[in-house]
Amino acid sequence: MTKWRNDYAILDPMPGYQRLAICRDGVLTDLFISDASDPSPLPGAIYLARVADSFASHGRVRLNLGQAGEASMRAAKTENWPSGKLILVTIQAEARDNKPPQARAGLIRENPYAIIQCLCHEPEGLFFSRRLKQALGDEMSEDLKRIVAALESISASLKARITLRQSAHAVPPDQVLSRIKADLDEIDQILTTAKGKNSPAELSPSADLPQLCALTLPHLMPEQVMKIDRNGIDWAEAEIDQQIDAALAPTLPLEDGGMIHISTPPGAAVIDGDSGSSGLPPHHLADAMIRPLTNQLRLRRISGPVVIDFPRLDRGDADRVHQAMAEAVAEDPLPPRLYGWTKGGLYTLDRPYRWRRLDRLLGNTAKTAALNAIRLAWQQSGQGNGKGGGKGGGDGTAHDIAMSPSAMDWLNTEGQVMRDAITAALPLPPRWIMV
Repeated sequence: MTKWRNDYAILDPMPGYQRLAICRDGVLTDLFISDASDPSPLPGAIYLARVADSFASHGRVRLNLGQAGEASMRAAKTENWPSGKLILVTIQAEARDNKPPQARAGLIRENPYAIIQCLCHEPEGLFFSRRLKQALGDEMSEDLKRIVAALESISASLKARITLRQSAHAVPPDQVLSRIKADLDEIDQILTTAKGKNSPAELSPSADLPQLCALTLPHLMPEQVMKIDRNGIDWAEAEIDQQIDAALAPTLPLEDGGMIHISTPPGAAVIDGDSGSSGLPPHHLADAMIRPLTNQLRLRRISGPVVIDFPRLDRGDADRVHQAMAEAVAEDPLPPRLYGWTKGGLYTLDRPYRWRRLDRLLGNTAKTAALNAIRLAWQQSGQGNGKGGGKGGGDGTAHDIAMSPSAMDWLNTEGQVMRDAITAALPLPPRWIMV
């Protein structure tokens, strides 16, 4: 495992296909990708959408997003959303399987300190997140009182709902207020833009990868933890690719011996503990499972119902495991609801859906082969770090990028946008060679 033992993020800034790996205590817990070849709406993007039709029996409304396609929105009263109506919506979850992206009515902006909601159905005003309430207990610092006083007035005047996060309690008040006011200014600009449109359109894109880092590690700012990896060295030293490969395998070895088997068929995901040849007693195996399996929930982007088959435990050990699970998932950006133990001894939870599963995010083999070839050319060119050099860099020659027929076919069809992005970034247009 990597020698880096702290919290950090590594950004691969290659044009057209950026990757962000987030690690906690040196272990990969999240992987985000900005893929120019994938036009699907992403969580956080704001659209002016037109109601296409509604389905009262399902409590759903189908939305037309314009060039971005369609989305689906839950609606308690579908009669409030007649066909043809233009509304502002925020994408909440990516498309999955045969389902379109999921949207919510109104404008929702998230930053490391707060969640801001306008034109939503939730009550307006200032609120504290569950984690902030737990951190405060019965006391509120003078700094937080200052933030509260300022935001109560702002939320009332704008008819907005502002939910403060736990991280708002750990930084200077001016830093919190300036970030929230900046997002409110952006929301005001979005509302102004929307007034001038009469057809569906994207009004604001989703967060970029550094912003996602700030939301996923809110206790640390991107400039403190972000490693910009232009040559692949940081990515390799942190063994990110090896950890991704492990997250795509059905079985994950445990450092203390034993293993966990992870199955994600349609429906409930199943995680099973196995002592293997380690000889670990049941309570030790259960302890060894907790942190790896909760990390894998995040990294593999497992959502929906999850059933965990821990080894048989007595009542005291079962209660201790439940408490340890609550502590382990407390920092998950999509915290699961823990239901605890069934009568049969299985442990159950449910994790919200926002991002498509990791195995579906990474694409097919032809795409992977094309990306590997392009990334090698990008890293060898020295682009972005001012060094140049390498073939296709400072020696005045063009890169030869060789690919298989299937990889070349992908690059010339779905990957055209990515191909053009890397071509524009290299010193000379590359020579695409099919082998």
